[in-house]
Amino acid sequence: MAELRLTHGWHLGDAAATRVEPALIALLAAIERHGSLQRAARELALSYRHAWGLITDSTHVLGAALVRLERGRGATLTALGKELLRLDRKAQRQLAPHFARIERELANAARQHADRRPAALVLHASHDLTLETLRELAQSRHLRLELHFKGSLESLESFARGTSDIAGFHVPDPLLPDQALRYRKWLKPEAVQVIHLFYRQQGLVVARGNPKRIRRLRDLARPGIRFVNRQQGSGTRLLLDSLLAAERVPPQRIHGYPSEEFTHGAVAAMVASGVADAAFAIEAAARQLGLDFVPLARERYFLVARDDLARERRFTTLLGILRGRRFKSRVAQLAGYDAARCGEAVNPADALQS
Repeated sequence: MAELRLTHGWHLGDAAATRVEPALIALLAAIERHGSLQRAARELALSYRHAWGLITDSTHVLGAALVRLERGRGATLTALGKELLRLDRKAQRQLAPHFARIERELANAARQHADRRPAALVLHASHDLTLETLRELAQSRHLRLELHFKGSLESLESFARGTSDIAGFHVPDPLLPDQALRYRKWLKPEAVQVIHLFYRQQGLVVARGNPKRIRRLRDLARPGIRFVNRQQGSGTRLLLDSLLAAERVPPQRIHGYPSEEFTHGAVAAMVASGVADAAFAIEAAARQLGLDFVPLARERYFLVARDDLARERRFTTLLGILRGRRFKSRVAQLAGYDAARCGEAVNPADALQS
């Protein structure tokens, strides 16, 4: 049973007014420790885009800045930011004894009234913007979906070990020969069911108007071009490395190639904030931030589940959501996505056909 925790919060105006997001306070404390928004976001497992949004939104809502961002100097708290952090810590100290007593009462009540809900489905998946929507729709159908973002290969490996019920992974269309063996290693076609989700576009994310005229991968190796990469083991990183090899572009010639972020939104935010000139990500991440996009590859995204799970009501409920109008329409609204075959069962060998 999950442990219940009671925390205080900040509001602007009365109780019904705008609530200050709790992650903002934690982010201020991390910035104070590190002097860097990027390092603070990494410590809190936030995407750079989310952290950057918290800072800019707080400035808009409060009418004054809590953080000062300076190129080459990192991030520092303003006087208001320091004062908010001091008062928050003071409130925590004074309220802690009262909260602990109430938490014990809540925990006792929860144990007495615990329900008998079916076990949650654990999904380890390569990052995609649609999966949060899937979790939201599953919740509306009283289906608990535990979502953990990992790289494609890492997700398949955890699925093969039995630490997840479902894995989400994506492959180029067509699948490149050097990648086919890596994916097949973790799939046993006789014991799994593979579900097609959608097609999506991957390519270069660049600033609006493409001022650096970045139109192909070879341009990333030009002097003065700053790049931000996805993490090793992610399907996007594997795709990029394969495309670079095919075009004979040495990764070591790309400035920023070792710099890694863990989501499509995070690398796009680095471009939007001017920290990088280019990233390799899905088109939807670029369009959401008003950035330009250079398409380079089409991909297929799949879910894989064990055959025995595929016969359970939990999975058939999830499958119904994937095939339903609400999920498909939400996916179709994203730039570069094609959800026409969403929820279709495919032969595992066909999914990994090079």
